[in-house]
Amino acid sequence: MKRVLYASVIALGCTIAVAAQGGAADQSKDKGEKKDATEKSVTLTGCVAESGGHFMLNNATMEGGGAPAAYALSGGTLKPHVGHKVTVTGAMKPAGKDSMKKDSMAKTDAKKEDMASAGTVSVKELKMVAPSCS
Repeated sequence: MKRVLYASVIALGCTIAVAAQGGAADQSKDKGEKKDATEKSVTLTGCVAESGGHFMLNNATMEGGGAPAAYALSGGTLKPHVGHKVTVTGAMKPAGKDSMKKDSMAKTDAKKEDMASAGTVSVKELKMVAPSCS
């Protein structure tokens, strides 16, 4: 009888330990999903332009609709695609309101901010749609 009782206690203890470890793993997955959710992935189609070493996606429309806007582009191989109509997939960083209000901003930075009114896209993938923007 004692052996059955001891075996039951040990089995119960092991079950609780395994369940607790499984719960901890689930919590770490939840944290990872929340981190990924803050980085918004977007797909845009527009025309690549260059100004002062900065690249823009002009007249860009977001996959799924919306009004055309201009986005700053970072990363990726963009120079060969200047003047091309492309589809870009990447992480979106919205435009900051504070950067629009700075009076001491350099002229090229002010021009870049005006052009990239919709935000900055960190390019992960780029596909050429057409050799010209028309």
